[in-house]
Amino acid sequence: MNIKSVEKFVAGIVLFVCIAGISSHLSAQKDDLDAVMYKVGLLMLQEEYSDAIRLGSPYENIKDITEPNERESMIGILRALSHAYIKTGQRLQAEKTAFLLLSFPEADSDSDTAISILISVSDTFDALGRYDDAQKLLERIRTIAEKRYGVNDHRVATAVLDIAELCEKKGDMPGAEKLYLEALTIKMNNTELIEYDSAILAQRIAEFYQRMKNEERCRYYKALSQKIQGEIDEKSSHE
Repeated sequence: MNIKSVEKFVAGIVLFVCIAGISSHLSAQKDDLDAVMYKVGLLMLQEEYSDAIRLGSPYENIKDITEPNERESMIGILRALSHAYIKTGQRLQAEKTAFLLLSFPEADSDSDTAISILISVSDTFDALGRYDDAQKLLERIRTIAEKRYGVNDHRVATAVLDIAELCEKKGDMPGAEKLYLEALTIKMNNTELIEYDSAILAQRIAEFYQRMKNEERCRYYKALSQKIQGEIDEKSSHE
């Protein structure tokens, strides 16, 4: 083997090692996504937002994720980062991460993953004052929840409640009132054991009417909340 052949052979080995090293690094990144998502989530629970960003942000630009479980982990990391950016005042970065979440094909589906993505992005848009954009996403969440779980599901009620609160922020009090009452009706029609939710929501509606200076309706829904709570306590005492 002549010198040039040896050089080519060595160069080929070096190139192979480099490619293998890069592939191994990318594979390790993917294998670690679950662990990163867990650690970022833990930091968020501890309100260590800057640390969550330091840990999670290097993974924002990974493009070649195709496996569903890897995509779920990446979505989880981005959801946490979007919230962390808001908490640390990094509004532009929060907006960028929100749009990155919306770019995932899952965001256009009718899945629970879509609901999770849309909730995170709507929260970000809400915090950024983009109320109309947030409302569109919440209305889509409602549509997906109705399709997947039925019109009386508690997830539908939560979406309706979120839209009501957004309408109140926008100053649309008639719209907010209608949706608050609709959310309560859905909660009370639900067959699952979530009576506490109805009591809490009735109290929140009472507070809404208090803000509206409507004392009569405020008293009515406060009394309704107490009545529901009393029924729950009585039922619990007989179990």
